[in-house]
Amino acid sequence: MPAEPAKPDLDRLDERLEPWSGLVRAGPPRGGWVRALRQALGMSCPQLAARLSISRQGVIDLETREASGKITLAALGRAAEALDCDLVYAVVPRHGLRQMVKRQAKLQAERELRSDAGVASPDLSPGELKRQIKERAKRIRARGKRGLWDFRP
Repeated sequence: MPAEPAKPDLDRLDERLEPWSGLVRAGPPRGGWVRALRQALGMSCPQLAARLSISRQGVIDLETREASGKITLAALGRAAEALDCDLVYAVVPRHGLRQMVKRQAKLQAERELRSDAGVASPDLSPGELKRQIKERAKRIRARGKRGLWDFRP
């Protein structure tokens, strides 16, 4: 049986990130995950403090830092361990990776066409302009990702 061709990195990574996309929209609980889990478990601040070998105020500070987005991953990991939980960390794209590459190539193609003298002349029909953008974006993607992210829209 022939080996199945390897999927491009974009597709493999998109598949791995898919389960996370719904969680991102939900967001963390209002006071943060540590506080929500601690309270759901019926664990007091002093009890979590003892598990972390810090003071009660240390737990309050930790929960405040998490809720404000100023906690370190190391501190969050220690809190998760003390709560008998796993810390799971991911950076989840808002759109599929392949879609993001296509969009960026299209934006770059539009920018290039606007700056190329005479190529995007005002007498081009909307359909012809759209065709040129699509063709140029395809060439940009074929060049690879190297220069794709050099400009920001």
